[in-house]
Amino acid sequence: MNGWESIVSAFMSLRAHKLRSFLTLLGIIVAVTSIIAVVTVINGLNSKVTDLVTGRGADVFILDRMGTSDVFDWRSIIEAQRRPELTNEDALALSEQGENLLYVAADVYRRDKIWGGNRSVDDMMVRGVGTEFPFLSTFEIERGRHLAPLEIDRSRPVVVIGHEVAEELFPTSDPIDDTIRVRGRHFTVVGIAKPQGTVFGATQDDFIVIPLSSWQKIYDRRASVSISIKAADPDNVQAAIDETRMLMRVRHRLRPAQPDDFGFITTQEFLELYDKVTTGVYSALVGLVAISLLVGGIVVMNIMLVAVTERTREIGIRKALGARRRDVLRQFLVEAVILAALGGVIGVGLGFAIAVTISKVTPLPYSLTWWSIALGIGLASIVGIAFGIYPAAKAARLDPIVALRYE
Repeated sequence: MNGWESIVSAFMSLRAHKLRSFLTLLGIIVAVTSIIAVVTVINGLNSKVTDLVTGRGADVFILDRMGTSDVFDWRSIIEAQRRPELTNEDALALSEQGENLLYVAADVYRRDKIWGGNRSVDDMMVRGVGTEFPFLSTFEIERGRHLAPLEIDRSRPVVVIGHEVAEELFPTSDPIDDTIRVRGRHFTVVGIAKPQGTVFGATQDDFIVIPLSSWQKIYDRRASVSISIKAADPDNVQAAIDETRMLMRVRHRLRPAQPDDFGFITTQEFLELYDKVTTGVYSALVGLVAISLLVGGIVVMNIMLVAVTERTREIGIRKALGARRRDVLRQFLVEAVILAALGGVIGVGLGFAIAVTISKVTPLPYSLTWWSIALGIGLASIVGIAFGIYPAAKAARLDPIVALRYE
């Protein structure tokens, strides 16, 4: 019996016992469905988070009162609240003195009510930005233009608005050159941002951007700002971070033994922190899949042992007609592998369907990759080989005389 005949024989056997074959597949289907669903969602999250973090470029980092390492330590969060505020003067000093810093811009925001004509929208993000912000912006302009550095520097009453703000305040007219009001102050609309969609269910288009000095006049001159910095050399971001640290320590008059009273948020650190969080999910997934595959493998082995017992006389006839031991071994091993691989294929389909359903009813994205499909089917096939060897070997060792007498 050649390989093709073994495959045909295996499918005929599975077809003859449909219910038993399906029940055998359940363990493997559950395992593969779990791994595909989780991996697909996590891949979608990874892609989304990476796109968000690297939106300005991998050579951009943020100077703030709190750094990446402080986010998940409540003591560090409390300590960060006691640190001195960062100011626009800090950003200007870094821009003037930093040799490794290409662009530096302060950025601060507060959510507030915005008026346009006789319409208003609540809880919009009002951002105040520094002079070089247009070079560091995370959004593109759909109509109009960005704020000009000179307009920001001289606190001109101009504004760029998000797509959602434009639709809410000016549903039937073009907002360019129209005005909006924030706390009684009027700003001329010079640009509308391209739609950015949502991230985990939260819209990214509910904002307006005004000059930082105008924001400070409306809200709080002493509010701490975040400072976005683009390194002059994209291949040596660390040099820019080190220079920023040195300049800020001098400005804050810190002694050599004193720790930094500010923090950095970098693309690499954030992605590393995210990887640590998702590693725990992957570890739990490995345990779940291992148990499910073990159960599925045991079921496959038990069913194959039953199949060997039921087909003892058939095996005897095959051997009597000249079938060799390896022919019988291959026949039953191929049957076990096909059974497991079929469960893997079904599991991949169900897992992808579950991931798509999750993305439809929740803000979680999904991304199906070829390696996750190969992983699911490959693991199932390996289980088929590992747990199918013993039943196949038992069938191959049967004495044809004894097998022919079996009733």
